[in-house]
Amino acid sequence: MRYKWEVYKGESTESEDLLFSVTEPNLFSFRTSLDVSLPTQQPSTDISSTIEPDFRTYGRYIGSSFKLFEPIHNTLLAEVVHNFSWGGLIIGKYSFKVRVNPYVDFAFVIALLVIADDTSNLR
Repeated sequence: MRYKWEVYKGESTESEDLLFSVTEPNLFSFRTSLDVSLPTQQPSTDISSTIEPDFRTYGRYIGSSFKLFEPIHNTLLAEVVHNFSWGGLIIGKYSFKVRVNPYVDFAFVIALLVIADDTSNLR
């Protein structure tokens, strides 16, 4: 029942080209949360669900906050900052900035934003 996304290099779907995978940790949650796992060098096992994810996101980028954390040290890596206006709300235009900390891949953050938006649209 939980959604899972896998992101690969280019057009490939080979396991050696897997960049990262994203899952929803809670099926019944009012707040969008995603667990992001980088591929391991070891073969996957059934106990992988008990391992802490490499990254975790909270929120959506439209209508609420979105933050990307490294969960072990609780380090904020990226966040969406909204520029709210009533006029934008009425005509359906949103204005926001994505703030990404140094040494964090912008494409990685944007891919997670797209997945978070897809997740919120599926609810």
